[in-house]
Amino acid sequence: MKLLVVLLLFAAAAAAVLCSAASAPGPLECAPAGAPCARAFRNVAAKDAKDENDDEISLGSIFSSIFAFFSDGFKSIFGGENEEIAQEKESKAPPKYTRVLYKNWRLVKATPRSQDQLDEMYTIEEDFDKVSYWKHPTFRNESCDFIVPPGMMNVVEDFLRERQISYKIVTNDLQKMIGAANPKMMKEQRDAIINEVGHTMTWIRYHRYSDILNYMDHLKRKYPDKVSVIKIGKSTRGLSLRVLKISTGQAENVTAKPAIWIDGGTHAREWISPAVATYIMKQLAEYSKTNQLIVNSFDWYIMPVLNPDGYEYSHTSDRLWRKTRSKNKDDGRALWGDLFNFCGDDVGVDPNRNWDFQWSKQGASDSPCSDTYAGPKPFSEPEVKAVADFLLDNMVNMKFFLTLHSFGQMWLLPWSYTSERVADFDDLMSMGKKATDAIAKFRGTKYKIGSTTKLLYHSAGSADDWAKAVAGIKYAYTVELPDKGDSGFLLPASEITPTGKETFAGIKAMTEAYVEKYHPSWMTAARKPKPAQSSATKPKPNPASSQPVNASATGAKNKGVVKRGQPIRIVVAKPNANNQLNKRTGN
Repeated sequence: MKLLVVLLLFAAAAAAVLCSAASAPGPLECAPAGAPCARAFRNVAAKDAKDENDDEISLGSIFSSIFAFFSDGFKSIFGGENEEIAQEKESKAPPKYTRVLYKNWRLVKATPRSQDQLDEMYTIEEDFDKVSYWKHPTFRNESCDFIVPPGMMNVVEDFLRERQISYKIVTNDLQKMIGAANPKMMKEQRDAIINEVGHTMTWIRYHRYSDILNYMDHLKRKYPDKVSVIKIGKSTRGLSLRVLKISTGQAENVTAKPAIWIDGGTHAREWISPAVATYIMKQLAEYSKTNQLIVNSFDWYIMPVLNPDGYEYSHTSDRLWRKTRSKNKDDGRALWGDLFNFCGDDVGVDPNRNWDFQWSKQGASDSPCSDTYAGPKPFSEPEVKAVADFLLDNMVNMKFFLTLHSFGQMWLLPWSYTSERVADFDDLMSMGKKATDAIAKFRGTKYKIGSTTKLLYHSAGSADDWAKAVAGIKYAYTVELPDKGDSGFLLPASEITPTGKETFAGIKAMTEAYVEKYHPSWMTAARKPKPAQSSATKPKPNPASSQPVNASATGAKNKGVVKRGQPIRIVVAKPNANNQLNKRTGN
């Protein structure tokens, strides 16, 4: 059996060499555009994108890839280093990555008007190597966004013109857009911020994972009576997975206080989601008096970065990385496809396709090279499994599940795996509408609201579906944050605070609506004025003082009487010759 596998490996290698030789030297094409061999080396070419001619690849690179493939294959057949040992070594010495540059890559926005044009747009990733969608085509008259590597734009433009599909080039150099989106902070600025507020979070730039963890610890130290940090596990690369809990204790007249879960950073490149999650933490912890009703009514669990390995990799190497950073060599479902897809070891998994509900069905891929790869099995990713275990432990109290993503400005309801409506669709729509209406009122940002398959696409194995179906969390939503594609995943850091403010306004309106619906007495108690000060504790005025004192007075007219509750100003002075007080009244 092993000999047969070896022969198959050699046959595959021979096919790959023949295919590459037929097209070398020249652009990375083996036959018609989109042939499997062309896609085989997409990552190698992407990492070497330096100018308009960066699509050329040497024969040596081809043989290096084949050698690496054989090495991995023989290890899996005849034995090799234990995977756990390898990962343990790696966690002790974090790997160094080569930065992927997107110089001269284009960001294109196209709008199909007819059904034929829409059908043609579905194939663009398959027809053109390394062209990648940011926002997939979904409906007629709605724009889709994709990036185009250097040297491919003329061909793509010909494709669009021939089909009369309207388009515009958002940027001619994606790398410049990447650099402009997140301004650097000088060391002097960091030091000044730490000295002033005790942490480095600013909400005017996107921060690394260490800054986020430090801010969580800062809140715990500053507000120990209501803030705690819970460690729920470790990532594939050994980073700590942490959740911030904000709670003021048991609520009135309930045996179990309702809870709300919010997470960000599921997809590594969606930097706005961790930034907004930390902004929400700030509002609840540092401005708890302003937000007293919702702080007192809920236990808040916020995980700003669910996928820290991918998030860090998007900072250090590839800004547009989406998945986790795990190794999945044991997935035999896509073996034949992988013979032509040398993704390398660190292919990762889409965390939002890895949940154990309707796993690996429509909208998820079984190819490790795909951005929507569901993984070798449900919950293969320790990050996803850790969150699922935590939610199951707290599922009785959990009433809201919000997972923050970008982009598109959509408030999405289950289901993601089917076009059928969830049973309590109307209730979820009504509650979600409270949020989208509040967001629109705040600064005019318009959100669409509806089921994922209606507004976006199928995505089986998603977090919100699992939260609704398995954990039984009634109000489960996926929130696609701004914008609608002009910046996409590269939303400028200047938009962090405005986006945070409007998103928090939406969440606040929604949770207040929940309290009003299920616990109206809490609303009444929160609106009650504070009881008047008793005479025993009321401060006595200084007879010699001329400072005004607010008071209420009752009595007959011409004897210092005013209407009940009317404020007056009394100036206390020494008695005159007739033993009377000089009085002044006013507002």
